[in-house]
Amino acid sequence: MRALTLAIFFAAILGCNPPVDTSAPPKPAPETSATTVPRPKQLTPDSVSSTTGGQAKSGDVANRLYQLRELKRVILVANSHKVPVWVMDDDSKREEGMMWLTGKNVKDDEGMIFVFPDEQVKELAFWMQNTVLPLDIIFISPAKKVLNVQHGKAFDTTSLPSAGVAKYVLEMKAGSAKRLGIGKGTPVLIPAEVVGK
Repeated sequence: MRALTLAIFFAAILGCNPPVDTSAPPKPAPETSATTVPRPKQLTPDSVSSTTGGQAKSGDVANRLYQLRELKRVILVANSHKVPVWVMDDDSKREEGMMWLTGKNVKDDEGMIFVFPDEQVKELAFWMQNTVLPLDIIFISPAKKVLNVQHGKAFDTTSLPSAGVAKYVLEMKAGSAKRLGIGKGTPVLIPAEVVGK
């Protein structure tokens, strides 16, 4: 009698669970959406302190997520001038841009190229949050011609828009565009491996 009661009890418990289909492959875990990399807080030049995790190397810049040594480099040509640039080709890199870099980190002929995927090609606007260096912000069309040049002031959060649809943005130290003769309509030769991003 006791065995029969136990058998009924276990049958009742097992009957509450849905049947398991052992012939079907297991379902994959649901995909998680990409998380946004946390951005540095708005700080002033006097309050900059190192937040870089891991082992810092000589030349590393406090508060940066991407050290310059970690970024891809290519050479652009604008108005016959060769411009070595760091490539910012994903959302996280584009968000950080030239934040926290100083004149010691960036030479007069160097810059940073922001490359946007086709689905993000539109009229753009940049600002200078956490950016120590005054910059020339050079907006470039999908046809690789300069749309306009904006002049960003250090730590200024004023929105600086493109004068049309832009796929690329070149940032250089303030005064570089004028010195190199880069202005509206200037063609910019961008290497194929960057264009294809």
